[in-house]
Amino acid sequence: MTRFALSILTILWLVIGVARADDLHYEGIWVDGEATSLHTAPLSLQSFQKTGQELAESGLVLIDLETGIRNGQRLYAGLWTRGTGSTIFEGPMGPIPFREAMTRRSAQGLRLVDFEIFRIANGGRRYVGVWRPGSGEQILTGPMEQDAFLARGTRLTNDGLRLVDVEVERVGGRLLYSGLFRTGAGSNILTTPMPLAQFRASLAQRHNEGLELVDMERIDAGRSVVGVFRSGNALAEITSPRRFAAQFALAQSQFNNRKRAISFEFVSVATPTPGSGGADPHHPPPMPDNPAHVDFTDGQILRLEFQEQINEVPFRLTLPSFALPDWLPRTEDGTPILPDDACGLLVRKADSIFWQVPGNPQVTTPPFNAIEDVSDLGSEFHLGGVHFAGPMLGCADTQKPWVFPFPFTTQGPFEPLPNMSLAIQLEQNSEIDFIKDTGPSPKPVDVDKLFKDNSAKKLKDMVKFWDALFKEGKDIEKYCPTVGNFWKKLCSQFPDSDEVCSEEVAALPDC
Repeated sequence: MTRFALSILTILWLVIGVARADDLHYEGIWVDGEATSLHTAPLSLQSFQKTGQELAESGLVLIDLETGIRNGQRLYAGLWTRGTGSTIFEGPMGPIPFREAMTRRSAQGLRLVDFEIFRIANGGRRYVGVWRPGSGEQILTGPMEQDAFLARGTRLTNDGLRLVDVEVERVGGRLLYSGLFRTGAGSNILTTPMPLAQFRASLAQRHNEGLELVDMERIDAGRSVVGVFRSGNALAEITSPRRFAAQFALAQSQFNNRKRAISFEFVSVATPTPGSGGADPHHPPPMPDNPAHVDFTDGQILRLEFQEQINEVPFRLTLPSFALPDWLPRTEDGTPILPDDACGLLVRKADSIFWQVPGNPQVTTPPFNAIEDVSDLGSEFHLGGVHFAGPMLGCADTQKPWVFPFPFTTQGPFEPLPNMSLAIQLEQNSEIDFIKDTGPSPKPVDVDKLFKDNSAKKLKDMVKFWDALFKEGKDIEKYCPTVGNFWKKLCSQFPDSDEVCSEEVAALPDC
């Protein structure tokens, strides 16, 4: 049992953790609001306790906890924000000691705010939890299958409690749900398991229904998710999984954009073993990596942020997923794989364009332009598109200069103001394409030239993987959304190319 309380030494712990977290990636849930969002690196239990003590002493409180395995060792990480009152972390412990801890802490005026469950070698359950000052009733249910859990949840809701946190385990082929219910009011919904892409798409609908996301849990090795919603008006944004260093940099960027993290998930990403002699036939080969400076959003603002260099990332590009080509390769959780042989973006049917700095949402000093309605500029810029290029995507880590032709700027060299960002508001039917460079009427890069040789090989290896499964009569449901749509697009444009329309692509089902 450890009482957490924060210091400047925390940053040293964070940096030390960067090199040790290659296969535990962070997936964040963000909402509007100005608050510190400090993630700690994946650490051993002892190091996590020590770091937590320093953080608490510096005035931060722990609001979310995650635990996962890396190289056979269990590691812990937390999400901290500025706050008052005690923060208690306890565990790991068995189910009975954990319930006893809940009773003991309740008598001290503390309530459980987050818990995690994991299994040990003999199959037993172990719990870790976070307690904060609170009041009202709290109930932690034991593991049960979905129908029983929903029935229990209905009874508890009728008694004035609301689900605030859920853990889902697959044990012996069964999904088992455990939930934390606390005194509350308003609507409360637990979704059934669904792919992450579908879950993301549902967030706007839930928001329109007056519901906000409070917890999300990955299940089945991350292939599906469930979510907990309650009455509220916060529209959540789920950011793509990233290594700790990139997550730390993202938090700085999100803070500048007045966004705060409310939760995060560990996503385990397998690290290839040197000399392994090829892909495991039972697991997909690795997909191409996205650049560290790119993120995705469910919203309608394409944003390019220039910031002080953090972890060698001097800027951040956030792309609305809905406007990207639907045939792009994607990871199993629906994250688009961006081309690595393009250096610019062409945005068709943009709504507005603004350069922004803290305190000024519309910078108009030369050479920066503010365009309130792109359609007023005519079809050349609205339907034909606006474009810019620079040291991003396939030109990352190069000396390529940024180029922002009209209407972004007047002609002349470009130099961003301190902490400047570019915000392009999109319409519902906006489209984003990839270009090699700027110039008069740039054309999108041909589909067969979007990826460099190494990335193209990885995408071909994925086709071979799915073809092998298909021939064995196994499930290939993920083929089309991962690489099938991309290769079918290629094959439709180059039907006579044996390299593109390979035997594997031809044999696999149409998408």
